[in-house]
Amino acid sequence: MLTVGFFGANVREAMMMGKPAVCFLRPEWLDSMRKEIPEFVNELPVVSATPDNVYEIVRDLILDREKRLEIGRRSRVFAEKWFASDIAAVVAEKVYLSLMKKHSKS
Repeated sequence: MLTVGFFGANVREAMMMGKPAVCFLRPEWLDSMRKEIPEFVNELPVVSATPDNVYEIVRDLILDREKRLEIGRRSRVFAEKWFASDIAAVVAEKVYLSLMKKHSKS
């Protein structure tokens, strides 16, 4: 979670429970996603960290209760908006169709 550059099921589940999630968010992947789904990236409440700074990031979240609660609140709202099955299906179809369109041009 701190080296690959994006998150999976555990982070989605944490966000659905209203918990702050920490993982490395690879900037070039965020840039690529921003082209397809800009609002997803702009609203993403995941806290980015690397092996070099994870201690400081988590320590800050532990010590700053209000920050932790606010990120948790935003995480729940985000998860309900983006990860509910009906919403996820629409987004997945949009990305799939976009990829198919690009593939058919090549």
